[in-house]
Amino acid sequence: MAKGILRIGKTLIIKDNGDNDTMCGRIENINIKNSMLIVSSPSTFKVNKGQRLSIMIPTIEGMFNFDADLIDVSKEPKNVNLILKLPPKLIRIQRRRATRIPYLTRIMLLTEKGRTIKGITLDVSTIGVGILSEEGLTKGDRIMLSFSLKPITEINALSAVVVWIGRKDPHIDKYSYGLKFESMNETTKDAIQKFVNLKLESVNL
Repeated sequence: MAKGILRIGKTLIIKDNGDNDTMCGRIENINIKNSMLIVSSPSTFKVNKGQRLSIMIPTIEGMFNFDADLIDVSKEPKNVNLILKLPPKLIRIQRRRATRIPYLTRIMLLTEKGRTIKGITLDVSTIGVGILSEEGLTKGDRIMLSFSLKPITEINALSAVVVWIGRKDPHIDKYSYGLKFESMNETTKDAIQKFVNLKLESVNL
């Protein structure tokens, strides 16, 4: 089973297949004999026993993906532990050039109507960014993005389109959105790729 891909302490991305909600998680324990994986995630991520979740693992070689059944949920004050049933193998779904990495920072969005919306990034790649933000965006909306990729670069007025919308989290009153970059020049793309590579190396994925 994908030796070297699954390790305690590794960061991964958890997606609810039904609602498109996305959240970062951390591997806390691995039981290869019983094909079980224990992952911690923020308490704002609401899932139920019996659900099937999509797990994405960013590595230098690319993004690996598998679906896992949620066997049980253990709640703690600041997070939840998800006990997952592992599949027999992982599938690489992305080459390195499009690898998404978990990344939290403030982001500003400017709509075509001139409205400014604040948000927080969840993950970033050379083709797009996942964010948490307030209500007000619809699928197909075109917006301008500004956010920081320290210490590599500052992104200012980057064009993007909303490609999916997750459900509202009532605890933080925010929605998850998937944004795809548009009309990006090679300088900006190279800077984002450099940032992704740096983060992959720094968190030892």
